[in-house]
Amino acid sequence: MGLAALRGEPVDTRRAQVQPSKQFQKASRPAPAAPPLVLTSDQGEDQEAAMLLPEIVEETRRRLEKQARENRETRR
Repeated sequence: MGLAALRGEPVDTRRAQVQPSKQFQKASRPAPAAPPLVLTSDQGEDQEAAMLLPEIVEETRRRLEKQARENRETRR
């Protein structure tokens, strides 16, 4: 019981509203970052990545096959 209730003053018995943390208040939120720029096919960067993709896939496949062979040999 609070002092106001002890003195006989009217007291609001509803649960107190919890104030949101500062980090959740809209005023303190940083502005959202701009969305990343999407590269179009005429910029060349994505074409370069597309050319490297088969090489990366093949290298990964070889590495995984080698690792699987080594694992089988280790188990024997």
